[in-house]
Amino acid sequence: MAFAAASQNSEALKGNILCFAAMAFFAVGFPAVEFLLDSWGVLALITARMTLGGLILIIVWRLIEGAKAVTSAHWRSGIFVGALGFGIGATLLLLGQAMSDPVTTAIVAAMSPIAGAIYEFFLDRRTASLRLIIGVILSISGGLIAVGPALLTGEAGLGALVCLAAVFVYVCGTRASNQRMSGDSALARASVTTLGAALICLIAFTIAYALGVATAQIGNYGSAEIINFLIWTILAFVISQTLWLWSSGALGVLVASLQLNAVPFYVMIAGVIALGADWSWIQALGATVVGLGVIIAQIPLRFRRRPVH
Repeated sequence: MAFAAASQNSEALKGNILCFAAMAFFAVGFPAVEFLLDSWGVLALITARMTLGGLILIIVWRLIEGAKAVTSAHWRSGIFVGALGFGIGATLLLLGQAMSDPVTTAIVAAMSPIAGAIYEFFLDRRTASLRLIIGVILSISGGLIAVGPALLTGEAGLGALVCLAAVFVYVCGTRASNQRMSGDSALARASVTTLGAALICLIAFTIAYALGVATAQIGNYGSAEIINFLIWTILAFVISQTLWLWSSGALGVLVASLQLNAVPFYVMIAGVIALGADWSWIQALGATVVGLGVIIAQIPLRFRRRPVH
C-alpha cells in the first residue's frame, strides 16, 4: 500500500513538472507568432506549423519507439481527434490572437480549467472534493489577478470570444485523445493527432489559397521569420504538445489545465526577455496564487465517481 502511494505521488510529481514545462514552452510561442502575423495569413501559418510539426513528431516517434509502435497506434481515432480537436482549435486560437494580441490570447487560454471542469463533471460524471473546488477557485482567481488590468480596459473583444471557442475545442480534443488513444504513448498521441490537424489545415488552406482569401497569404521568410517560426513550431508546439498530452493523461484534463492560468505570467517573462517589456508584480502574484491552487487541487489527486442510477 505504501509502495503504491509512493508510486502514485511520484507519477503526480512527474506529471506536474512536465505540465509546467509544457506551459512554459507554450508561452514562448505567443511573442514569436505575433511577429509572424505581421506578414503571414492565419491559415498559411497554422498549416505550415502543423505540417512541419507532424513530420518532426513522426520521425522522432519512429526513432524512439520503433516501427511496431507506429503501425499499431490508433490511427483512425487519432486522425479524427487531431483534425477536429487540435486542427480547428489551434486555428481558432491563432485567429483570435490575430484579432487581438498575445496577452489577451493567453488570458483566455488560462480559462481552460472551466472547460476541463465542465467536461469532467458533466460528461465523465465525476464529483470533486472540497480541496479540488478550492484549488480550481484559487487557480482561476490567480489568472484573474494576473490579467485584471487588461480585462478592465475592455481589450478582449471579438478576438477573445474566438479564443474562448478554441479553448473548449482544444480541451475536448485533449479529453478525446486521452480516452480514444489510451493505450498509446504521449509521443504517439501527439504525432497522430498532429497529422490529423495538418490534414484538415491543408485542405482549408488549399481552398482558401485557390480563392485568394487573405488568411492563406504566404508572408516573408527571412532569417528572423524562420527563427520565430521554429520557436513557435518546435518549442511551443512539438515539445509543448507532447508534454501536455503526457501530463494531462497522468493528472487528468482538469488538474493539468489549472496550470494554464499561469500562462499570462510566462508570456510576460518571455516579453521581458525577448522584447524588453516591463515586469509586472501583479502577474507574478497571480502566478503564485495559480501555483497554490494547483497544489491544493491535487490533495487528493483522484476524483470520486458519482453512482449511476
